[in-house]
Amino acid sequence: MTFEEEAIKKVRQGSEGLKGPGEVLQKMVEEAVRKVLAGAPYTPPSVPFPFPDEGKGPSAGEAGIRMEAVFPTDPKKKAVLKKELSALAASIKGRIGPGGKKVILVTSVEGGAGIGPLCAWLAASWSLLFSGNVLLLDGDLENPSLHRWFGIDPTPGLTEVLSGRNRREEAWRKSDRINFYFLPAGEPVSEPCLWPGWEGWPDLLSLLRTDFDVLFINAPPLSFGPETEWMLPWVDASILILKAHETLREAARQAVKKLERSGGLLGIVWKQ
Repeated sequence: MTFEEEAIKKVRQGSEGLKGPGEVLQKMVEEAVRKVLAGAPYTPPSVPFPFPDEGKGPSAGEAGIRMEAVFPTDPKKKAVLKKELSALAASIKGRIGPGGKKVILVTSVEGGAGIGPLCAWLAASWSLLFSGNVLLLDGDLENPSLHRWFGIDPTPGLTEVLSGRNRREEAWRKSDRINFYFLPAGEPVSEPCLWPGWEGWPDLLSLLRTDFDVLFINAPPLSFGPETEWMLPWVDASILILKAHETLREAARQAVKKLERSGGLLGIVWKQ
């Protein structure tokens, strides 16, 4: 069995029984995986995932942060985005199954693909649709950004927890929605791959698995360094964002292979 055939088989096995939006997404992912791995020219779906303009959330309230801060303020854009996210989250839920994968990493091949927005939107939508506690974790230690959406300081965050300066319970932020939490990146780290604090990542992730039902990790683009590849062995699955008409075919092909070999690829999202 070729790698392509094996990848398609995994996509089909993870999508059995999906109907409606889930069935459509399964077919889109299967087609995208086949084309990328085969090295054939590809085009994005006719209706790509909507990425409205990014914005910053208002200042945190008494609850710590406002979950709705991750969504656009324009009512029409918010309604469209939430509808699309609900379909995407439901499809992902169908893929992982009950009691299945719970640590999901979101990444891209190159910068400017909207990793942070999609990761935050998915985590927030998940908390609205399903029961269980959800953690949004900013794993981009060199260029943290998600804290700006909530109008809070990035510290204490992941950096401080990994270095032992703070306990994880002191670093994550509660929101005005009872089951949504956010762990910022913390103090930025230059060249995270050389930072000794990374040694504590596997142990911390094991603890977070016991604290939360689902974790969404905002990871750096694969081309920015080895940090995301270093995270992969300890996550359950991943979502890859490709920039329509910009992501190089061979780079996309290599990214799909890396993610398939480390937990599995849940889906490919196209950004125009």
